[in-house]
Amino acid sequence: MSTIAKKASQYIEDGDVVYINSSSTALMVIDYLKGKKVTVVTNNTKTVTHSPDSLVKVVLTGGEIGYTNDTMVGPYAISSLNGFEANKCIIGCAALNERGITTDHMSVMAMNQTMISRTSELKIVVCDYSKIGLEHKFRYSNLSDIDVIVTDSRVDKEILNKIKERFDSKKIVIVEPLGKIEN
Repeated sequence: MSTIAKKASQYIEDGDVVYINSSSTALMVIDYLKGKKVTVVTNNTKTVTHSPDSLVKVVLTGGEIGYTNDTMVGPYAISSLNGFEANKCIIGCAALNERGITTDHMSVMAMNQTMISRTSELKIVVCDYSKIGLEHKFRYSNLSDIDVIVTDSRVDKEILNKIKERFDSKKIVIVEPLGKIEN
């Protein structure tokens, strides 16, 4: 279980339609939605191994399976996303710095861009400290498009300060490091 996922789940309320991307941290949010009537739309193939609360409805996008990163991508998956308008999204990332959020997979970039652009309310990024300060080839979001960043307290303070200086209006939530926590 993840303290980052637990914190992110606290932003989800009854009646929400939530995009969750292919991130393992984002996927863990489903484990904390007990007692909430929520629809989750995801391209994360690992979702099929989870047993969410019976009130949580999970919709898989379909699409081409990316076996190296446990995701469904491509035109069919994007078309599926375009059939929904989520009011919230939880996006995990491979890299985040003051210039934005990036990935090393072009197909994942397109899925994440679509999720973010089709979210009407709250856009949440979840990432552990090891991804803060990194940058990959494919940028899918500026930080100005994100409402909340949830990370852990092991984050490099110098890098975090660069992010805060450039995006001081953004809400950055710091939780204690990963470890055993209560459900």
